[in-house]
Amino acid sequence: QMPYSVHITEALFLLTEIYFRTENYERSILTAEKMLELFPESELTGFALLRIGKIYEYQERPEEAVDIYQTVLKSFADRGIASQAKKSLQSVQL
Repeated sequence: QMPYSVHITEALFLLTEIYFRTENYERSILTAEKMLELFPESELTGFALLRIGKIYEYQERPEEAVDIYQTVLKSFADRGIASQAKKSLQSVQL
């Protein structure tokens, strides 16, 4: 309702998280992709991408999960989120 709010990134991330936790994976992915489109540099976008990777793991799409985790590692290499992406990448069963 307030697209110009300074809190829009956080609101979108929280929506991504809500959809993820309620197993509405399609909506979670769509919301995370919207974040990527609007706020590609935001660390919250990186966390949202990790959720996409986890969804792909749940859906038995390991190659796509690996691609997402590698993207997070590359795009957010100098941030704390990279360590989470690395752990997630190591846990994927190919």
